[in-house]
Formats: sequence, structure tokens, C-alpha cells
Amino acid sequence: GLEIVNISDPTDPYKIGGFDDGGHTRNLFVKNNLVFLIDIDEGLEILELSTRNPNIQPEIIIVVVVSCSIPIIVVGGYFIYRRVRKRTV
Repeated sequence: GLEIVNISDPTDPYKIGGFDDGGHTRNLFVKNNLVFLIDIDEGLEILELSTRNPNIQPEIIIVVVVSCSIPIIVVGGYFIYRRVRKRTV
């Protein structure tokens, strides 16, 4: 899952939104209004938020789930890179 917290005043943070699918988020990356969640149960979940204004509760308007067995993802430009471990025999 994901909790979105307004920290514009670090002495008074407060939750303004979230996404709970019952899964376990291992890592996340944010690019513009996209949030890439690495979920232990679901794989890669891509959420599109309706706003980046910290005073308005964002809506999650798109959820895309991509199955992936390697939970290490790096987001760069418009690409998602998976790290692959080289195996020696």
C-alpha cells in the first residue's frame, strides 16, 4: 500500500491520501504524477495521481499491475529498468 503525507510543514505532517490493496510495498519511486510501487505480492504497481498539489487530496486514477519476479526497479525517463543478477555456473 501507499500513504501520501503532506510534509510542507515538517512539524505538522498529516495524511492526505493513500492506496491500500492489502499488499506489502517493498519500495517505491515517484516520477511526475506516477508512483511506481514494488509490491511483494502483486509485483509492480503503477499509480497515476490526479494532482501534485500538497493541499488537495490526490485521487488514484489508474492502477496497472505488472508481474515481475525481481523486485529491484529503477525508473529513468520513460523506461523501467529491472536489475538482473548474473549467475555463474
